[in-house]
Amino acid sequence: MNEQIIPIQDRAQSVAGAAELVGHMAAAVGVLGAAAGQLPVRTPGTALLFAVECAAGAALAVVIVREARQRFRKRREERAHGRNWVSLFAGAVLLLDWYLGVSGGGKIISPSLVAAGIAFMQPRLDALARRHRALRITGDGLDLRLGRLRRVHARWRDVLRVEASGTELRLVLTDGGVRRISLRRVINREQVVRAALEAGRVHASASTGAAVLARGA
Repeated sequence: MNEQIIPIQDRAQSVAGAAELVGHMAAAVGVLGAAAGQLPVRTPGTALLFAVECAAGAALAVVIVREARQRFRKRREERAHGRNWVSLFAGAVLLLDWYLGVSGGGKIISPSLVAAGIAFMQPRLDALARRHRALRITGDGLDLRLGRLRRVHARWRDVLRVEASGTELRLVLTDGGVRRISLRRVINREQVVRAALEAGRVHASASTGAAVLARGA
């Protein structure tokens, strides 16, 4: 059986959810930055925010350089991250404003720069999250990842058959047990169920053929 990988489209990973998360994080950073402006420079809280600020600025600079290189090289497949020249210009302005402020003796904490860094890195974070949400079917078994903490793995030798009902996928095991997997939050549920059922049928046919050959021998 050839390896097959089907990405899981989870409702929790929707664009609206990601935008809301970025908004909340930006608001939190803004509040902390405003509060830190009233603190002495050498407090632990200010030092921590300064470290976050430096990391966000570095990440933003790296992303800007990479995006510019990809644009000039016309790598169209990399343009699906939702950024454009307008956002690149806005990010560059924020980065330049922060640099001029620091070099001129101004404050080193800029919540807007942190928020921009988070927004620019969000597509990369989403891509990383998608790696933890996929159905992988191999000749050895089935591996279903619905998140970092939700993973189901079963070997074909332990699976008697694969069933589906409503929003649930069931693996009937050879020892009489049943593993129930809820797909209620999966957007492409039909695609996932169809692939799992087909793989189960192929495995069942192969097992039946092997049993017949064994009896004939």
